Amino acid sequence: MRGPPPTVPANTSVGRAVTLLLESEARMVAVLEMKRDYVFAKKVVGFLTLDRVLSLKVDYQNLLMNRMKQFLIESEGND
Repeated sequence: MRGPPPTVPANTSVGRAVTLLLESEARMVAVLEMKRDYVFAKKVVGFLTLDRVLSLKVDYQNLLMNRMKQFLIESEGND
């Protein structure tokens, strides 16, 4: 029987959440908002999935390549 996904507080770094996702071999990590009023309450504010992490990586690589191309074009114009 499956249990609930691992959880991280909302103020956890993305790197730590991704590490937990990979180490636990879970399909997702639940991101929780912790509130401490009269009672300690947890509210799920989102989920981090491996598919989403990989899609961010692809977007980051494309962004980096575009910036490098732009830099090269600008540096050629300064010569």
